[in-house]
Parts: sequence; C-alpha cells; structure tokens
Amino acid sequence: EMTSSLVGSEMCIRDRARSMLSIPVSERKWLLERLKQLPKTSYSNIDWNSIATYKPGYPRTGLELRLCYEQMREKIHDFKGRSTAEIIDSLLEQIN
Repeated sequence: EMTSSLVGSEMCIRDRARSMLSIPVSERKWLLERLKQLPKTSYSNIDWNSIATYKPGYPRTGLELRLCYEQMREKIHDFKGRSTAEIIDSLLEQIN
C-alpha cells in the first residue's frame, strides 16, 4: 500500500513537471523577475510558496513554480557550476 502511494505521488510530480512546459512566457518572465528581486541566496533557500502567494489570485503553487524554474534552468549549459543569480540573468536574456 505504501509503495503504491509513493508511485502515485511520483506520478503526480511528474505530471506537474510536464504541465510546467505549458506555462506562458509572460509567467516565466514574471517568476524570473521575482526571483531576481530576492536577496542573493542559494537555490535551496528560496521560499517558493511565498513567491506563489506574492501575486493575489495566482493559480500556481510553490511546487509548480519550483518545477518551472528547474525546467528552465536545465536549458542553461553547465548550470550546476553557476550561481542562481547567473542562471536567472541568463534565462531572462533568453526570454527577452
């Protein structure tokens, strides 16, 4: 029973990740600009739920925003060797 619930939750996360590919560019740009406004911090310290509640009536959860950012970040060459600020700047350049 425990195994089937884990598989279900993993499937839910996978499906959410896929849906992040369809987030409009304007929302992705808003997310990146919002991240850029945060104090310089490491990726692990970003409060995604706080970002999701920043915009009243925003339909995304913190998890969805994190997944969206992770998918965008994957497109940056050698992202693991870069700071969050560098990644955000690179992504914003690509969008603009």
